[in-house]
Amino acid sequence: FKPEEVKNLIYPVLNSRQREEFEREKSVDFSFQSSDVGIFRAHLFHQRHGMAFVLRLLPLEPPTLDDLAMPGVLKKACSYFNGLILITGPTGSGKSTTLAAMLDFINENQKGHIVTVEDPIEFIHKSKKSLVNQRSLGHDFTSFSTALRAVMREDPDVIMVGEMRDQDTIKAAIHAAETGHLVLSTLHTSSAAKTVDRIINSVPSGEQAEIRTVLAETLRLVVSQKLVVVSDRSKLRCFQDILVNSEAVANLIREGKTFQIENSMLVGKREGMQVMDIEIAKAVEKGEIRASDAFEIVNDRPSSSSGGVGSQLERNGLSHDLAYDVREKLLKDKMIGTNEKNALRGPSTHSELDKDPDEAIENALNLKVSRGNKVG
Repeated sequence: FKPEEVKNLIYPVLNSRQREEFEREKSVDFSFQSSDVGIFRAHLFHQRHGMAFVLRLLPLEPPTLDDLAMPGVLKKACSYFNGLILITGPTGSGKSTTLAAMLDFINENQKGHIVTVEDPIEFIHKSKKSLVNQRSLGHDFTSFSTALRAVMREDPDVIMVGEMRDQDTIKAAIHAAETGHLVLSTLHTSSAAKTVDRIINSVPSGEQAEIRTVLAETLRLVVSQKLVVVSDRSKLRCFQDILVNSEAVANLIREGKTFQIENSMLVGKREGMQVMDIEIAKAVEKGEIRASDAFEIVNDRPSSSSGGVGSQLERNGLSHDLAYDVREKLLKDKMIGTNEKNALRGPSTHSELDKDPDEAIENALNLKVSRGNKVG
């Protein structure tokens, strides 16, 4: 297309706010619907020869959690009547898709009033067991924070916020969760543990003690995800950090010990928790994804002289190195003792660790619990 053709094609689809944003920022995200095809998510931008755009076709019906092969803990979280659920990750990691699937699960299984505030609306949710009202930035409201305050007067049971972009929106979302609503939203963070810090650090230092207390009570689930192309390059696979706000995690948030959250995730398998880097490393071992692709997305990417999943991927000694690093991390933070460390060490050939590091770690932790010590 010629630049003028692009403008003539796209400008009629934009509302006044989107046009103003494009002319000011030289790029804008928007969406539009074709009744017989689906919703197009679009990005309009300036480039060397003029205007250009990218379109992504979304299906008419939102995907289900089963379609996405999501863990059962996401369905469990959808059954809560109040609290805060966050889906996080970089741009293009499927946050909106996961959020839409969770909203669809609620819509299919619960009676209530669902209100969404989005920019732009991506998936159309038809009312099923629930009544669904979807609102779009620029068309139906002027800012997320003001929209959330208005939504509170609309008798909602479930509120979906497309993105918690600023301090005011974060505060409004947490307040909604605190006052008896189930709130689902997204953030741009790379791990579940960092998400908690991001929320706490979004408010002035004088308010952080209060926000920690409220977050400890209201947070239900954090899912941080990234997409990786599989080994045969046929599709993308989603890897996730999953943080469930257990009693142990809530205490860490309340006491300002968020640096220990990942340790709780390591020992929270029974509650549905998992650490993304461990899932990535196991997939590389099985040949499901390539080590070179995995190395680009792991959260732990240390220098070659240090440990961590990143260097393990470089060395290809995944099972033993991964279990060793997890074992040492737990020992360092006093979450296991010397006897449990020895149990993890196993025979000199490390056969237990090489066969199933997860099981070896869990066995050692079970040993600690059986002795009456609290883990996490």
